[in-house]
Amino acid sequence: MGKYLSMTMYHAENVLFVMFFMVGEVLLIMPVYMKVFWNIQRATQSTTTFLFLVVWTIFGLPLCLLMALKDTFNLLKILQASEGFLATKEY
Repeated sequence: MGKYLSMTMYHAENVLFVMFFMVGEVLLIMPVYMKVFWNIQRATQSTTTFLFLVVWTIFGLPLCLLMALKDTFNLLKILQASEGFLATKEY
């Protein structure tokens, strides 16, 4: 009985933890997007800058969202492993 209660508490805590983690990731998307936009704009002042800005404007937000989802997926893989991070290491 103690093992099942322990596992239930572990998963209940992780559900809340993952939800807060996802909220934090989503809240960071816009500041990261704007900082990269600013750095691209500041880096060079040539015609290639305009091209980089157009590409970042079009693909930046979906890319940031994809990276946030990938971070959440990696967190879930780590939490799923009974030995933590060391068990998820792929050689």
